[in-house]
Amino acid sequence: MPKEVPEEGGATVHHFFFLSHNAAGGFYSVIGAMALGIYLHSKNKLYLFYAIMFIFFLYMTNSRGSILAIMAAFGYSLIKFKKPFLVFTIFLLIQFFIVQETYPTWVSMGKIMSENANYTVSSAAQGIDFQRVGTFIDRLYYLWPRAFDNFIHSPLLGLGFGSYDDLYYRYSDVIPHLLAIKEGAMVRHSEAHAHNSTFTILAELGVVGYLLFILLFNEINKKIIAIKKVEPGIFMALSLAFWTCIFSSATEHRITTPSQMIPFFILFGICYLKFFGRRNVND
Repeated sequence: MPKEVPEEGGATVHHFFFLSHNAAGGFYSVIGAMALGIYLHSKNKLYLFYAIMFIFFLYMTNSRGSILAIMAAFGYSLIKFKKPFLVFTIFLLIQFFIVQETYPTWVSMGKIMSENANYTVSSAAQGIDFQRVGTFIDRLYYLWPRAFDNFIHSPLLGLGFGSYDDLYYRYSDVIPHLLAIKEGAMVRHSEAHAHNSTFTILAELGVVGYLLFILLFNEINKKIIAIKKVEPGIFMALSLAFWTCIFSSATEHRITTPSQMIPFFILFGICYLKFFGRRNVND
């Protein structure tokens, strides 16, 4: 049966058939975006019903990142998903602007590595004191800066896949200012990540790894745009789902989350095979 988990303050979070409410949110955001996209083009009331139901389920998960992501994707749809490079660049710059503001605070705290630091963030230097104020502060003042610190010490290739959650390490330069490794680390293999795909990938795989991700998703977006010539409704649906995945990656490591990306790739793959084949026949 779907899980209902009470949170502090008496609110109830619905996990449905997932272990994590964010996993449920990622799933419903993608299929909700697809249903909404088809409705916006076709005005078919059945798809409106699907969209309302899936978005309601999304709301019940209380996955704030997923909710914000589908809202941002819908806003972008109002300008027909034009200038994707510019939109993505702005999206990226906003994240870097935020971490540039919060990174000095994390450094002033002594670059906290404690597992308990997720819930207590303080800075005597700047007079900031946060006690269990939620995941928002956790991400901005602990998780993002820690990943950013990994990245700036080894920007070329990062510090290694799965290395973000290692504790109590020091950096050892292989190529100064380009490539480093961790020494003396307490190696962990857990689900810990920076709650941000950009900074998690940059921390572990560096600029090279991040560019490979960019190239992959750029090609996917090109294929989606090409479908517009054959089936505008499917273009709208896939674009909404695609940009929901992109925007949600700012609050979670969503670009690799199975509950979100597996349904997206299945739907994209089916549409790609069907509608690209139709285009080739017509040509």
